[in-house]
Amino acid sequence: MAAGDTPEVLAKIDLLIELVRRQDARIDRLEVALVGSVSELRKDVNDSATNLRRELNTSFAGMSKEVAELKEYIAEFRGEVRGRLDGMSQRISDVNARLPIPIAYAPPNKPAAE
Repeated sequence: MAAGDTPEVLAKIDLLIELVRRQDARIDRLEVALVGSVSELRKDVNDSATNLRRELNTSFAGMSKEVAELKEYIAEFRGEVRGRLDGMSQRISDVNARLPIPIAYAPPNKPAAE
């Protein structure tokens, strides 16, 4: 290096130092923006998960109610069918008793006529 080159080299070094500082500041800004974006995304995901949980709980509660109503309806229907079958069985037994020759029919829990 010649003595005349020193100010020029120092100016280039100063320029490089300034460029590094600018890049470092830019990286800092990007890092802050990235952390902010990640925080916003995390908040959005948490909000979405909370809303989904609420919707699922509401849906599940509604379905539980509907299942309970369906079970009640089925129990009532079974009782009604059982009552109709018992009535039909009694009528068949009455008709069978009046026939001169009994037919081979037995209501539930009774032996068949011979």
